[in-house]
Amino acid sequence: MEWQSENPSSWIFKLRPNVKFSNGEAFDADAIVTSAEFLASPIGRSQTLGSTLYQVASAEAVDALTVRVKLNEPDPLFPLHAAVWRVVAPKLWRELGAERYAEKPIGTGPFVLEQMGNTNLVFTANKTSWHPAKLDKLTLMLLPDELSRVQALASGAADIAYLLNPESKSTIEQLGGTFQRRLSSNVYFLGFVSTAAKSPLKDPRVRRALNMAVDRQTIADTVMAKATAPASQLTHPGAFGFDPRLTPIPYDPAGAKKLLAEAGFANGLSLKMGVANGESIPLSAYQLVASDLAKIGVKLDLLSRPTLEQQLDLFNGRLNVDLFNMFTRGSDPIIDYRHRSCVNPVNERQPFNCDANIVAVVKQAMLEQDLTKRAALYGEVARLERDAPAGIVLWQQVEFDGLSPKVKSFTPSLDWVHPETWDMK
Repeated sequence: MEWQSENPSSWIFKLRPNVKFSNGEAFDADAIVTSAEFLASPIGRSQTLGSTLYQVASAEAVDALTVRVKLNEPDPLFPLHAAVWRVVAPKLWRELGAERYAEKPIGTGPFVLEQMGNTNLVFTANKTSWHPAKLDKLTLMLLPDELSRVQALASGAADIAYLLNPESKSTIEQLGGTFQRRLSSNVYFLGFVSTAAKSPLKDPRVRRALNMAVDRQTIADTVMAKATAPASQLTHPGAFGFDPRLTPIPYDPAGAKKLLAEAGFANGLSLKMGVANGESIPLSAYQLVASDLAKIGVKLDLLSRPTLEQQLDLFNGRLNVDLFNMFTRGSDPIIDYRHRSCVNPVNERQPFNCDANIVAVVKQAMLEQDLTKRAALYGEVARLERDAPAGIVLWQQVEFDGLSPKVKSFTPSLDWVHPETWDMK
């Protein structure tokens, strides 16, 4: 409920009283301490959450509802970062261990997991939750193909279908349903792999030229139903340090050709781009990007591949392409520099863009404890990246969801869908 910084590497959190896990255990300081011990362990660090909260060193109980979290480096934005923390029921965790606990996890939220299958999860309402659900039961189904999701909605097998393309709008509305737009905190871009020794992308003029050559507004209007617009920087307007004064790089194919010529590529060049399939941006968007680049003499070959395969190659430094589809996420834009630049505290991951000027400011921003000065440094990073882009900056991602006529309440916000607010007619 409350938090304050004792010093740059220590935070005090006061927990909400009378909160219980669904098995009856108290949500208290012991739960935070137990969770922190796992996050800081070698196994915990190897997992997504432990990697994300890499700065958590330990936690200690001050009293039953007060905990001190110690960090291994200063972090003035730690409460923002800690929003992703998932806390375990301590007694059950110690009894079962990580693997068995994961088979039937326990939380304090509005639902209790009752059944876990290969393609579905069945939940029932947690009547003791501090934010109880309106529904008695919730089933989540894994349907990777969009057509199958739309068909499930049409047949009544599903009431909500996530991650649809704009092309499905008319079908959903013909069923009497609602086609809903939902902005994400993700900003999509086509990342430049500029760390290879002889890559033409090492030259910032080439990177900027590729941005200038792409008519992002027209592409967004065409494939995203005019639901979003070109981004001016690699973060969303609600994020810490977002600079509203920046404007998107303008569409200027003539200027792009001039920059390429200055960089020694008057006759153009050939590039390969990895496209992780199954993403919410349709392949047609990348085909339009390739078409625009062809107009300035840049041949872009699109190589479609499984999302997981591309992510593993990215994080392990095995990407054999010049560009790849990627996105930033969350409300602290500096976080992603651990993955994409030579700042790189996450040792097992390999950077793909290491502009020395930008890295220097990123490092300065990560050390700055004054939030006003830190935000100004974030803005400086965004301005530097406008002249030396880390990729072709696209847009803040928008997701489309289909709702059946029976859905009464569905109120998502950015990356949170708030299932406790869902209700049916």
